[in-house]
Amino acid sequence: MLQSSAAALAPVKVIPFWRQFRFSLIIFFVILAVLPLGVVSFINISQQIEQAQSQVQEQLQSVVELKANQINLWLNQGTLSLNIILSNSRFEQLLVTSVTGSRVLSAEQNATLNRDIRAFVQSNPYFEQFSVYSPDGIIILASNANDVGKFVTLQPYFRPSLTRREYLQPPFYDVSTSELTLIATQQVFNTGGQMVAVLAGKINLTVLGAIMTERAGLSDSGETYLVSRQNNYLLTPSLFPNYALQRAYRTEAINNGLRGESGSGIYTNYQNPPQPVIGVYRWIPELEAALIAEINQDQVLAGSRQAQINNAVIALAVALVAAIGGLVYADRLSRPIAQLTHAANQFSLGDLRQRTVIASRNELGQLAQSFNSMATQVELRILQTQAALERAERADYADKVKSAFLASMSHELRTPLNAVINFTHFVVDGDTGPVNEEQVELLSEVIKSATHLLNLINDVLDMSKIEAGALVLFIEENIDLTTMLKNAMTTARGLIVDKQITLETDIAPDLPRIRADRQRVSQILMNIISNACKFTPKGVIKITAKVVNGEIFISVSDTGSGIEIEDQGLIFLPFRQTKAGLRQGGGTGLGMPIAKNLVEAHHGRIWLESTPGEGTTFYITLPVKDQNLSLALA
Repeated sequence: MLQSSAAALAPVKVIPFWRQFRFSLIIFFVILAVLPLGVVSFINISQQIEQAQSQVQEQLQSVVELKANQINLWLNQGTLSLNIILSNSRFEQLLVTSVTGSRVLSAEQNATLNRDIRAFVQSNPYFEQFSVYSPDGIIILASNANDVGKFVTLQPYFRPSLTRREYLQPPFYDVSTSELTLIATQQVFNTGGQMVAVLAGKINLTVLGAIMTERAGLSDSGETYLVSRQNNYLLTPSLFPNYALQRAYRTEAINNGLRGESGSGIYTNYQNPPQPVIGVYRWIPELEAALIAEINQDQVLAGSRQAQINNAVIALAVALVAAIGGLVYADRLSRPIAQLTHAANQFSLGDLRQRTVIASRNELGQLAQSFNSMATQVELRILQTQAALERAERADYADKVKSAFLASMSHELRTPLNAVINFTHFVVDGDTGPVNEEQVELLSEVIKSATHLLNLINDVLDMSKIEAGALVLFIEENIDLTTMLKNAMTTARGLIVDKQITLETDIAPDLPRIRADRQRVSQILMNIISNACKFTPKGVIKITAKVVNGEIFISVSDTGSGIEIEDQGLIFLPFRQTKAGLRQGGGTGLGMPIAKNLVEAHHGRIWLESTPGEGTTFYITLPVKDQNLSLALA
């Protein structure tokens, strides 16, 4: 048998180089040489990148601070320009007289007003045009004569300008001109201190664009720009061509800035395709706009990228030197290992006499000695194992013969036993002639004993099917478990007629119908309930059924003698009985093992809790609709 087993073994395949020990040593040397260099390089480059990004963010913070100050100065100068205009006493007097109508201005005076307001535009680079409107919203004087007589009541700055001495309207989209507009206003008062008109100036956004496109402190790819809360439009021109002002732009910085936040970060900009940038953003409340300064990240990290390339070249050179050194050393070290491998391969192919000789005094020499000792022990163990296997085969054959005998005898006994029961029923019923009461009583005992014997035979047959793996479930849909529990309780009442036992039930009214084998579920219930009736001399037996976590949960508790702790492990073993079961007498010890196997066949669980002297509770869980249980008639 030893020779035949060895012949059945497949030949050992040749190990490819990449799986050999020498290859592992080479890789080890390469990793040992390159890893420290890689870690140090990674840390240095990470620090360089972090430092470069930090420096750029600080630089951009300074640029944003400078731009914000320039914007505030520009706005203040615009407000100051309005004050200067109204400080012209001649213009103010003529304007108040014209508005209040205290007297009619001459043609020359009207011409002076129009000439002065146009001159203010020409001499003031901060404004594109001026206009004066009455509290009713009618333009009465304008640098653009075509605007006179128009209404401004629908403009967003109109109402605030009537309640504030000075007002700056944040940029808004003027539908009449199809462009973003920024308006500054100042109230005009008469000699009595009453507001009689409003001077409005349309601020020149070109000046603002010049402030933002001035590149002090920025690299070639750096830019600063303003984005209005009005439709996310650009207030100032983009550094890059073909990016219109009147188009909605959204980036991380734009979104955060327009929410009134200030900060910095690394993100992608508004270009198409988006480019990674390092940016700083700030909310400018006077303009209701986000001020953003950005520099292309690739340009900032160009030096660090070059350092990465240099380190990669150095690491490659070091790896090459380490590979050559590792190859030389690995060859010397792996030669005795190869001898051991060859001997082990031959041994695995059945050459149990295979041994190896290595003269080294190091661990490899000791390994060779251990291999030789192991080979001797394995050869002895194989011979012993073969003998044990032969004994096990004989025992397994005997067990199969026993199971076949039990199944055959069960089938052979069921037919005549059923005949005995049926014919006895005929005699009791008087079908074969009159019988007296004493005969009926004796014949009833015959039926009772025969039925008990038939149940025992059925249990043995079921257990034989389970052990042989031949148990087949007849699965049906919509099994009414409530009715089955009530039927089981009816049967149980017949088992406790002569006992002082109270049967209690707690069955949930909404218990769902299940997918299961009707007969086997009934068998499970009867095995457990009859077991409780058998070992409960008096007290209470309670059956509970409900749904827990999507499963049917059933418990059968009794106040019987309970089960000793050392006996609880025997409950679900076939042909094994507890001490209480042996004292009670009767039965084969198959009821609970059969119930356990039937529950598990339904993909459920069964367990028990018991306290000696107080009682026992059996628990069952069953799935409601297990799709793995195939319908018998599907």
